[in-house]
Amino acid sequence: MVRALAMDPAVLFLDEPTSALDPKMSREVVTVINKLFLDNITMLCVTHDPFLAKYISDSIVFMDEGIVVAEDIAERLFYDHEDPRIREFFMSVIDHR
Repeated sequence: MVRALAMDPAVLFLDEPTSALDPKMSREVVTVINKLFLDNITMLCVTHDPFLAKYISDSIVFMDEGIVVAEDIAERLFYDHEDPRIREFFMSVIDHR
C-alpha cells in the first residue's frame, strides 16, 4: 500500500488487503484503510470481508459467481435490501460476528 500511495494515484486499488493477515495485523491495516477513506482517497477494494467493505465504503458492489447482483450503500445492503437472498446473507454474517 505504501508504494502505491507514494505514486499519488487517482484511485488506490486494494485486492484482498486483509486476507492473509492475522487478526491484529488485519485491524492495523483496516485502521490505515479507514484513515485513507476519511482523507477522501478514492479506493476500489476487492474483499470477502463484508465488515471491511461496510467500514470503508460509500457504496458496495455485491457479486455472486462473478456476476454483479447488487450495488448500493452499505446500510441498505446489510439491513434493508429488497432481494431476500442478499438480505439473508448479510443477516447471517452479522449473526456470526
